[in-house]
Amino acid sequence: MARKKKVTIKHFLNKSLGPGPVHPLYIMVTYNRKNTQFKSRINDDFIHIEGTHTTHKIDHERRIIRAIVEHEINLHGDNYEVKGLGNKYETYGTPLLTALSEYLKHQLGEAAMRSNPVESYVFYIGADRGMTFDMLYSGAQRLFDDLPKNLPENFDQDVSYFEQYCKFYNMPDALLRWQFDAVIDWLDGTTVADYTSRLAQLYPGKPEKIKERIKFINRAVNFYINSK
Repeated sequence: MARKKKVTIKHFLNKSLGPGPVHPLYIMVTYNRKNTQFKSRINDDFIHIEGTHTTHKIDHERRIIRAIVEHEINLHGDNYEVKGLGNKYETYGTPLLTALSEYLKHQLGEAAMRSNPVESYVFYIGADRGMTFDMLYSGAQRLFDDLPKNLPENFDQDVSYFEQYCKFYNMPDALLRWQFDAVIDWLDGTTVADYTSRLAQLYPGKPEKIKERIKFINRAVNFYINSK
């Protein structure tokens, strides 16, 4: 039996980008004697890493990166190389909440365009500035009188599934605490299993209700990945 290759993940201060005294946080990942480097999602600049208040964030980030690497190894086997891992991390390391939100924002944006192509620019400005889905939806309802007829048939149902997920996982507070599930956690089945278990307690003997909610997240995740 072939020996399993080791994955090493190390955070470091990229001092090559400037004289300091503070530096951005980067990540080096080594696998099968090859390595790659990319910027951390932790946007703070540091004088040193040791003893910082971001230790839990670093641990969380390493967990996600390791899950991505293991997912890619399962897909590609011995042919897998870490080159390009930074791009994968940009997508697969995204909070699952963000992927779900982006899916609904896209549908809402298309409906706004059908309602009024000229005024829809207001919607896209808000989306570009990072407004939450709830804020955009509320604004679009006020701005476009015919919005309901231009939305997908099951849009309100999808919104309810999104809100239910947020309640189960205490969003968006979990994002601030860096305790969120990422897109990769859905892809590798970790969050699927956990969410299915939670839903089964809420809807005993009603597997169709569970399947509907799982299908919604599958659609949203697939959309998010394919849009990158």
